[in-house]
Amino acid sequence: MPTMTSEVPYMSEKVLKHLVGGTITTALTSHDGDSFGFMVKKPDGDRLAVWADMDAEGNGPGWLTIMDAKTGERLD
Repeated sequence: MPTMTSEVPYMSEKVLKHLVGGTITTALTSHDGDSFGFMVKKPDGDRLAVWADMDAEGNGPGWLTIMDAKTGERLD
């Protein structure tokens, strides 16, 4: 989760908007094994590599919380 409330609008409006409509196609691991993420194919065919970083500078891997949208159950 963002560490500051001010980061929430930025992430929603500037960062996550690039993923809307895309399809996750592949799980990714960095060459050194220190980071993880996924590949997104956008409707126009472009692809995006998405990395889960702990901060904007990419100072290490982060955490994704994935929940079932219907039940609210956390998936891990």
